[in-house]
Amino acid sequence: MFWAFLHLSAQNFAPLGAKWTYQIGSGCCNNGREKDFVEWSVVQDTFIHQQNCRMLLKKGISIEGFPDTIFVYQDHQQVYYFDFYSHTFTLLYDFGKQKNESWKIQSGECELNVIVKDVSMVTINGQNLKRLEVTSDNSDYEGHIIEKIGYLKKPQPDFALYCYGLVSYLNYYEVLRCYEDTELGFYDFQIAPSCDYVKVNKEVATDLFFKLFPNPTQGNFTILLLHSPVEPTKIYIYNAFGQQLQEELLEYGNQKMISLNNLSDGIYLLQIETPRSKAFDKIILIR
Repeated sequence: MFWAFLHLSAQNFAPLGAKWTYQIGSGCCNNGREKDFVEWSVVQDTFIHQQNCRMLLKKGISIEGFPDTIFVYQDHQQVYYFDFYSHTFTLLYDFGKQKNESWKIQSGECELNVIVKDVSMVTINGQNLKRLEVTSDNSDYEGHIIEKIGYLKKPQPDFALYCYGLVSYLNYYEVLRCYEDTELGFYDFQIAPSCDYVKVNKEVATDLFFKLFPNPTQGNFTILLLHSPVEPTKIYIYNAFGQQLQEELLEYGNQKMISLNNLSDGIYLLQIETPRSKAFDKIILIR
């Protein structure tokens, strides 16, 4: 997650229009040779559980274990975000911490202990920003968190992996390529030739293109294939542990409504498969 504070109690980080561009890798089918990107943008102020917060939307491919919408707010030197697993806000960053101090990020009964290894200052576009070097119980959540920008690898901890053991063989966050807003300006971390750089293994292809709606869902959602299949299409639903929970068959037409009313709230992996192709996405169930 990405943002920081300006030493005020009002929400003044992540201004409207702020954008983070992350590099995405793929572990599926191509030995990690595929590189892509996703963008997160601040789109509006809103209320969640009577808390005034900012709404951020993702543009780009799906990342397993991560939502496509993020809600954040600031209170003094602390930044909170809405955890879809527990339906509550949890502390994400604490820029008041000093070296060897720590804070906890919680998701339901699971918690991640973040330890500050060092505190320093970094100058970006002429502004001096606080930088925390952190480590944690999860080796995947360590590195640097910069005031006004946030964690330089991903928008939030991978609780699907850390708490529930779901290992993604598909797409995953690698690093922050670029950040920009109206106050700090544009900054390129020089990770790739450009913020929107894409490298694809041309040998890997799929003819399965689809949409899911609504997502998040309160129980029922529809799969819409963006072409009419010439052969039966199977649909599988998996939980965070990789266990298959449902199997559906789309035999005719190009759309099917699926019910998740027998499942608990959470994030589920959806696999669509024909004899020749596979495609994946996630579905978020929130009642």
